[in-house]
Amino acid sequence: MESLAGNSFPVDVSSLNLPQMPRKAPAIDPDQAIPEASSMDRPVTPRPREAKLVQILASGDASTVSQAMMQAGINPHSTSIRRRLAEGGDLRQQLDEALEAAGLTLPRVLQKLNAKMDATRIISVDKKAIETEDNDAQLRATEQVIKLHDRAGTLPSAQEGSGSSNITVNVLVMGEKSET
Repeated sequence: MESLAGNSFPVDVSSLNLPQMPRKAPAIDPDQAIPEASSMDRPVTPRPREAKLVQILASGDASTVSQAMMQAGINPHSTSIRRRLAEGGDLRQQLDEALEAAGLTLPRVLQKLNAKMDATRIISVDKKAIETEDNDAQLRATEQVIKLHDRAGTLPSAQEGSGSSNITVNVLVMGEKSET
């Protein structure tokens, strides 16, 4: 038998009767399809961190989804969780159920927001109670309505305009005019 330079084993190993090692089965059966993340093959019960995320979102403890994800111990850049929170996702269904159980239905929330658009407050002037508009509450409600319309896609974009637009502001000044 011929050997490689400096080695004592034969070049042709096919003549040796070595025991055959059993082959491992492939980890994934190629005939079996991998289920989609949003398919019915996923477990219906969310994992503990996902359940905590749904609870935080339903309670309103976080002002954004990213903050809620961080509070739940989930990477805020996780696209799979965000996909599952999107319309039709299993976590979205869990969130909708939690919001409804808490009584935070869309019609009720919109009615409350609409009422805040006309919010008033009572102030005391010369020991008299006067009802006046609550500008802070109205401003916050207006910002929330604009956010809702923006997310719904009902706000016109700047590109929809045909060129420049003119805005006219009329200022009404009340009181005596001082003549100089």
